[in-house]
Amino acid sequence: MQYKHTIIGLTLTSVLLGGLFFNPQVSEASWNFNSLSWVTKIITSLTRTKVNSSYNNSVTSGLVGLWSFNGPDMINGTVFDRSGQGNNMYFVNMATSTAYVAGKMGQGLFFESGTVDYLEGQDVSTYDFGTGDFSVSVWFKTTFAGAGARLVSIRSICMHDVFWETNVGAGLFGGCVDDGATTSCVQSNTTVNDDEWHHGVFTRSGTALTLYVDGVLDNTGTADSIVDLSSSAPLRIGDSVCNNDYTGDIDEVRIYNRNISATEVKQLYKMAR
Repeated sequence: MQYKHTIIGLTLTSVLLGGLFFNPQVSEASWNFNSLSWVTKIITSLTRTKVNSSYNNSVTSGLVGLWSFNGPDMINGTVFDRSGQGNNMYFVNMATSTAYVAGKMGQGLFFESGTVDYLEGQDVSTYDFGTGDFSVSVWFKTTFAGAGARLVSIRSICMHDVFWETNVGAGLFGGCVDDGATTSCVQSNTTVNDDEWHHGVFTRSGTALTLYVDGVLDNTGTADSIVDLSSSAPLRIGDSVCNNDYTGDIDEVRIYNRNISATEVKQLYKMAR
């Protein structure tokens, strides 16, 4: 499969094989520092698929969802879950011709506001955490400044409902849980809508809600109760049932059925650097 990228007078034709771009060919080249810098960045980012192949085998205790978005992990709109749980995700209103982008590690996916495009899985009990602990890890890049664009979420109706989610709202990373009557959320102190890659982690342990941004503890909150998160809704990435669609890139989504430690968060962050 060939892709063409035209940047500042430079057209880069590349072949996508297994998530990596090979044999880049340049035409209409107007070589300058910016062109060369962009080409170097995209090739370096994409080749991280193999350089960081051990990433999938790191911090695996309690791992119940792993979607890398790399070439070998997606076929014809099916995104394979590499956690061993087999909870694959599927393209909804996404075109393979426009969705693939250079990710934080290897390949990522682009989501566009207004098109209601997202990934959706099956309704499985894996992510019905009940009153148990859980963690969500995601790399994302956006300039979105609006309210509540959903990164990773489970929700069945667009009102109070039993749900959990991670989001970007007002330029901040956030996480929420809801028991069907009360929503408890925590937002980052760090602004994340600067068009740079950021690593966000949201954890729930009892009533404690914790956010990490770029490997560092950023903020904490407290839920009103230990919310029972048993839901009949499927997992979504890039949107929620309320059509709170996200605009930007997403990469390396992980879900754990436990509260991962600050040390493990740092490990995940550093491995993608």
